[in-house]
Amino acid sequence: MTRRERILAAAAELFAERGYAGTGIDAIGEAAGITGGGVYRHFPSKLDVFRAVLEPMVRHRAGRLAAIVEEARSPQDALRLMVDNLVDAVLDDRSMTGALWRELRHLDVEGRTWFDRIHALHTEEFVRNLRAVRRGLSKAEAEARTQAFFGVGFSAAEFEDTLPREELRRMLVGVGLDVLLC
Repeated sequence: MTRRERILAAAAELFAERGYAGTGIDAIGEAAGITGGGVYRHFPSKLDVFRAVLEPMVRHRAGRLAAIVEEARSPQDALRLMVDNLVDAVLDDRSMTGALWRELRHLDVEGRTWFDRIHALHTEEFVRNLRAVRRGLSKAEAEARTQAFFGVGFSAAEFEDTLPREELRRMLVGVGLDVLLC
């Protein structure tokens, strides 16, 4: 592992555990086996570390969304695959998803703009497919249902591990589809 990779791994763990505000550069450096000042040789700021931790996860899911749009056989199929994708993203890395959801306000304008574009792309695809499935649904109602689903999906990042993953996944997918299609 390179020093940069160690910094990112340590930062991901700390951001997930303590949040952005509760994680200092010195703690990141210490967890990576260097001084806090050594982090600045690789990143200009803590915010840049935070963005570097989040970007691969968000880019992966955006790439998966593009693949879903390509491979879906119907709007119903696309909705189901998109719901699965979001639920799996949350459950695959609950701590970082939770950190992202809670800590977005700490991103700079460029970081928020970047995330907002990806979020808008997800929203647009959900709305487009939802309106194809539920003909007559207004754009505003489809957007409201989509945002409600995002709230349900991302809330799973805050759940304790009291349910087996597959049981929680089934529940979230079912509730998510109910929110979208009710």
